[in-house]
Amino acid sequence: MRDEKKPNKMKSEKPQQLSPFHGKKKKEDVLLTLSEREREVFEELVKEVGDWSIYFYGSKFVSYLILAELVRSGWRKYD
Repeated sequence: MRDEKKPNKMKSEKPQQLSPFHGKKKKEDVLLTLSEREREVFEELVKEVGDWSIYFYGSKFVSYLILAELVRSGWRKYD
């Protein structure tokens, strides 16, 4: 019988942050990264998504980071 040592169990490391805004961030933090025009669009999108999340899920859930990325990539509401 060989005297084998069990491999050391490494502590799980925190996942690498995806962006400076990974995790809970307030709306104000994200607004600072947007231009004036993008802020207007962002506010419209936040209201729209908030209303729909209440309709479908019964509570308001808005990911400001995701919405800001949508606005930066050119999202605009069609009238």
